[in-house]
Amino acid sequence: MNKFNLLQKLLLLTLLPLVIIIVSLSSVSYSVEKEGLERDVAEFRQSLMKERKQALREVTEIALEIIAYQKSLPNGGDIDAALRDIRFGSAGYFYIYDTEGVNIFHAVKPEMQGKNFIDLKDTKGNKLIVGLLNAAQKGDGIYSFYFQKPGSSEQIEKIGYATMIPNSNWMIGTGAYIDDIEKAIANYSAKDEKALSEKVMFTFMISVALIIVTSIIIYIVAVKMVRPIQRMADNLNDIAKGEGDLTRRLEIHGNDEIAQLGRSFNLFVDKLKNIIADISEATIGINQAGRDMDQQSRGIATQLKDHNNETEQVVSAVTEMSSTANEVASNTNQVAEATHAVSEDVNHAQSCVETSLTEVSALVEEINGAASSMNALTEQSQEINKVLSVIGAIADQTNLLALNAAIEAARAGEHGRGFAVVADEVRSLASRTQKSTLEINEMLGELHRLVELSAKAMSLSQQRSVRSVDSSRAISDSLHSVTSGITAINDMSTQIATAATQQSSVTEEITRNVYQIQSIVNSLTEGSGEAEKIARGVLIEGNKLNQLVGQFKIK
Repeated sequence: MNKFNLLQKLLLLTLLPLVIIIVSLSSVSYSVEKEGLERDVAEFRQSLMKERKQALREVTEIALEIIAYQKSLPNGGDIDAALRDIRFGSAGYFYIYDTEGVNIFHAVKPEMQGKNFIDLKDTKGNKLIVGLLNAAQKGDGIYSFYFQKPGSSEQIEKIGYATMIPNSNWMIGTGAYIDDIEKAIANYSAKDEKALSEKVMFTFMISVALIIVTSIIIYIVAVKMVRPIQRMADNLNDIAKGEGDLTRRLEIHGNDEIAQLGRSFNLFVDKLKNIIADISEATIGINQAGRDMDQQSRGIATQLKDHNNETEQVVSAVTEMSSTANEVASNTNQVAEATHAVSEDVNHAQSCVETSLTEVSALVEEINGAASSMNALTEQSQEINKVLSVIGAIADQTNLLALNAAIEAARAGEHGRGFAVVADEVRSLASRTQKSTLEINEMLGELHRLVELSAKAMSLSQQRSVRSVDSSRAISDSLHSVTSGITAINDMSTQIATAATQQSSVTEEITRNVYQIQSIVNSLTEGSGEAEKIARGVLIEGNKLNQLVGQFKIK
């Protein structure tokens, strides 16, 4: 609703209920008419069915009279011949069954005579003959079922009428299809629905015309109601945009709520006009006071600036002297700290050199031990070579012995076959031993070569370690000399720093006193500056207020 203006809201609030009422009445009217149409169709169907049933009763009564007449003849008459050619409607004929369901007579299918059809059912599962017998014996004779119509392949609903033939166990029956009734009902319903549609369309056109006429009337009335409010809104917009004419007034007509709102608006504008006039007069006095304050503040600020400049010169001189003393003390302290740090570094370096000297000495001893072990390893490998040579010679000799044994076993024939096998195994073992001895000999040769290389490397490392020990001792002696010199420098730096600190303390006391004087002057200067800003602010705000008041027309 906030998206619509007042005129649109009035139109919506008046037209929406009207549309809802018209739509509701139209819906109710349509529902009532629809129910009436359905009721008329049902009554029309009931009327046609009643006529059809009555016709079936009448023709059946005629058939009963024919049967009674035939029975009254001297020779008993011929009932079959009398009923067979009787037809009525589009497919009306007669049939007779006894109470057991045996066909006695059939006008259309004489071949059915003598057969029992007690279990005959239609497509819905209803037993035709049983239903007709029950209707004839206990009911009004009417029984509906589905049966195939001649000339059609479909099962069509059919009304059957049956009654018992007096003084017999026979039932005579007939029937009529009601598809023509359904067609008549459909035509009747179509005509009524067409009439209902025309009536609904007429009602809709009347409703639309009524809504249009009502909308025009409501629009005219709403425009007259909204117009004073719109003029009021225009005046308020002029005031809000700074172009307000406070001398304008709304024209008031009538005594309704809108007229009362207009009178209240005129009173509000009068009150606002008086307030703006008072503000305009006060603004003139504020502007004059602001100008006076601004002139006085500027004079005070000029005097304080001169005094502040002189104080700043004194502060600068004292500050330079204090800075020089502080710088000397600071530099001396830095020198003392640096020499102390260097002294600690030298002591640490000397400690590291002594530790390194100890470690290198231990390393020399370990290298000497490793060299001795390498020499012993070389001697042991040479001894292993000698042993392998002996093993190789034994393997060669064993191989020759095995060969001789094999030859002797061959000469012995059958008795030496087992010995020949043993000789072959011994020879094979001797061959493998000889091969393994050669492989071990090669590996020992390589090990001997590597041991010799390691021994040479150990010798070089031993020589370098000795030189490292000598160099470390020389460095340690030099560091002792440096430590003595740094200690002397540190003592002199401490004396200089003490003297500079005393001078800096005196200078700082002078500086604090001068800074207090300068702080007081600065406070006065800031106060005069604030007073000047306030005066200018008052003058600026007064001008703004004068401009704002000037936007309204009060005369």
